[in-house]
Amino acid sequence: MQRSRLVAAALLLVVGFACCTEAKTPIFIIPGIGTSNLVGRKTDARFISQCPLLSGGSLIPGLPQTPVSVWTPGAMLAAPACWRYMMQLKFDHASGRFSDQDGISVTAVTGGTSGMDPITYPLFTAAGYNSLALHIETSLGYTRGVDLIAVPYDFRQDLTAMNATGELQRIADVISSGVEKNAGAKAVLIGHSMGGLVATALLSAPEFAEWRSEYIKGFLALAAPFGGAVPAVSARISGQLLGMPWLTQQLLGLSVDEAVYGSTWGQPSVVMLLPYSSALPSSMVLVSTPSRSYTVAQLQELLADIGDQAAADMFPQVHSLERLLAAPLAVPTACVYGRRVATPLRWRFSENLKPKQRARPGRREASGMGDGVVNIQSLRLCRNLISGPASAWVSELADASVDHVSVVSGAAGHKAVSEMLAKLL
Repeated sequence: MQRSRLVAAALLLVVGFACCTEAKTPIFIIPGIGTSNLVGRKTDARFISQCPLLSGGSLIPGLPQTPVSVWTPGAMLAAPACWRYMMQLKFDHASGRFSDQDGISVTAVTGGTSGMDPITYPLFTAAGYNSLALHIETSLGYTRGVDLIAVPYDFRQDLTAMNATGELQRIADVISSGVEKNAGAKAVLIGHSMGGLVATALLSAPEFAEWRSEYIKGFLALAAPFGGAVPAVSARISGQLLGMPWLTQQLLGLSVDEAVYGSTWGQPSVVMLLPYSSALPSSMVLVSTPSRSYTVAQLQELLADIGDQAAADMFPQVHSLERLLAAPLAVPTACVYGRRVATPLRWRFSENLKPKQRARPGRREASGMGDGVVNIQSLRLCRNLISGPASAWVSELADASVDHVSVVSGAAGHKAVSEMLAKLL
């Protein structure tokens, strides 16, 4: 009997060792702004009249409430004012904290076991991330929901808000769970656009140092706007947003400019993404009108002039991406982005800007190189996070077909991602 027990124990050890040695390094994809599905729930029946989309479900104790999809064409078309109410966050200037509007709670949908479920997370497909996931599956033998997982998040929040509200911790918990399900093999994070900033916040914040050491093996930043992006300025003024074709698909039947303008009003993540002097000179003009111009250094004044006082008030707190670039990250880090697409640097508006009135779309008055959304100087700030030689860890794609979207969905971007993953995995 004793011998049988010893044999069984030995077999368990062998099986356990084989399991652990076969586990792949799990990969987590953190998408860009506007590509996570958000749902709303009512928390107070008194506000149903203000937001009729939330009239369904139940407030009776013990009965589940049906959440309402927020970031979809249906919500925008059915009740635009209600939709804006759900999309906008309240900012308490005294405490510096953000919260949902009265009577509602808005959260990101997890997207099933893989984070990529096409029903609960259709934006993942619309934005091209499904193409990247498929490439990783076929070229590296990964399996969605097992060792390849997407992490949606509340993209309305800036990084300081995400830390204060526990959103960063929620993302970290999703990653921790995925690592533990893969025999403890440390993870590689792939962050695209704003997702690259979110990943960097997790990898640089002191409060996540122990978590990072235990769970993270490497990080790949795809087209991350570490110095902001000029299109964020035009989006806030007129709703005009270039280089994001999935928004056109999702907002079919509704004015895209009107929808973007409404959703960016007082939104901390958009304020966070406005250009920085680390990427463009402080004296550089970004916006010109018949009566005046606004430079990189005058963005807070611009927000006040268009009547978005909440955004102007939060500006000193949330316009803070420079903090991410203070030192190289403690994990191997790689950067991939395009550099050969004309990218807007200055907008000209034919009329003077008016408070709380959406401006007519402007025209691009000056352009530079980049990926069509983020200028090259902003993209190159990714190098500040790398401790090794840039020649080994930075891939600047000179292919003119590689823009802000195709870097995750096109063949050239896939090739560069595979090459960097080979070094990180």
